[in-house]
Amino acid sequence: MSPTVAPLAIMSIVAPLAAVDVLYFHLYKFRLHARRASQLETVTHLLRALLFGAAAFLLTRYEPRGAWVWMITALAAADFVNNVADVLLEPRSRAALGGVPPLEYAIHVVGATASGVIAGVWVIGSWPAAALPTELAPPGEVPAFLAANGHALYAGAAAMLIGEGALLIRALLRARAPAPAV
Repeated sequence: MSPTVAPLAIMSIVAPLAAVDVLYFHLYKFRLHARRASQLETVTHLLRALLFGAAAFLLTRYEPRGAWVWMITALAAADFVNNVADVLLEPRSRAALGGVPPLEYAIHVVGATASGVIAGVWVIGSWPAAALPTELAPPGEVPAFLAANGHALYAGAAAMLIGEGALLIRALLRARAPAPAV
């Protein structure tokens, strides 16, 4: 079985929680992109969508070998560092909002834990492939439903990146626009 199966399965489980976090808490309830104090936190969300989407794309469409194994590992490590940055930024970002609500906090704990598990199962499962010649081989044996869901993962991550990124850019441009004359 392909070493991409376990990471894709875990990503498929955690992605709906991440979607609730972004769509409900970040965009709808708190509009973090529009709050000056939360815009750097929003950048960590955009980076997460980029890293998650890139990993989902590569794991769905290919079976990485050689140096590509380490590229996926680097994506996982970058996601971990980004998660830490997000956690460090949140207290100040959310201070005026009363902090992070318990449900959102729980989603963050589950998501951060899942990120570590994804990285761990990837490194363990792909270890033999790291010694092979470097290539993005055709995908190995991946159940059809998981492959289809993998395509939805990177498409969803791209949609989140574009949507939340556009909202952040709009908020930044509005903040720089001169105030209308009265």
